[in-house]
Amino acid sequence: MTNRSGDSKLGDSAIPALSSGAVQSVFFNPVDRALFLRVHHLRPFFHPDNWRNPFQGFGNAAAYRTLCSASYLFWQDSTKAAIEEHYSHLKIHPSIVQLAVGLVAGTCNGLFLNQLQIVKYRMWTEGHGTFVSHSTKMLADAGWKIFFRGIGVSIGRDSIFGIVYEVCRMPHVAKEFGSSVQFVFNMVAAVLACIVSSPLNYCRNVIYGAPPQNCPLPVHKLIRFMVKEAVKQPTWRAKFAHINTRCNIGWGSMRVGVGMAVGQYCFRFFQQSLDSV
Repeated sequence: MTNRSGDSKLGDSAIPALSSGAVQSVFFNPVDRALFLRVHHLRPFFHPDNWRNPFQGFGNAAAYRTLCSASYLFWQDSTKAAIEEHYSHLKIHPSIVQLAVGLVAGTCNGLFLNQLQIVKYRMWTEGHGTFVSHSTKMLADAGWKIFFRGIGVSIGRDSIFGIVYEVCRMPHVAKEFGSSVQFVFNMVAAVLACIVSSPLNYCRNVIYGAPPQNCPLPVHKLIRFMVKEAVKQPTWRAKFAHINTRCNIGWGSMRVGVGMAVGQYCFRFFQQSLDSV
């Protein structure tokens, strides 16, 4: 990473992050929608209904989906740059730096995107309408508080994901082996982070997917109910299948792993392209 100072930092992080987010929003939107519908309706990932209208609402929501995909990368790079500028003299161990980056990036990601995410999930659940129409209806049905539903679990999920991802991807080690190895490190780290944070991700899906007028169960009750239902299954395979259907540990983890690796690669590509101009 090049040394950055002054007003250039924001652009150096924001423009590559938004460009990378735009790429991800196009390639991964159908998969994200299918994964959500799989959990929401408790049906197989490749069920035909999960893949009907794969770009439903995309034209109306392209801008905010790009923002959602870009957000983590922006906070990641901005936090890393701030630490390097203000705390480099402390000689902090790289793993501690990565932990701090993941905590800050994840917290900011969950905090600032909750309102956008809950509208997106409502669009996916109902399968029609625009971002504006759903926002207006949600406000009329449940008031402004609906846009802060799930903000606690969203921050918790993204913080845990960020910490595990940043610590496990070890960029200070992977960079010594070239871009291909960095891609694999990022992908594996994201898969692990997704698995660790998957129970909270399940709770967030349920909370976001609940009708605006309803009051969803708290996180601890959702997790306890999921575990109790899994224990009732007759075999270990059935127990895992029950958990997997709700937490998307298989397909969901792979999507996140590939998505984060592609996002990091695109972000670095666009950032280096800007540096060379």
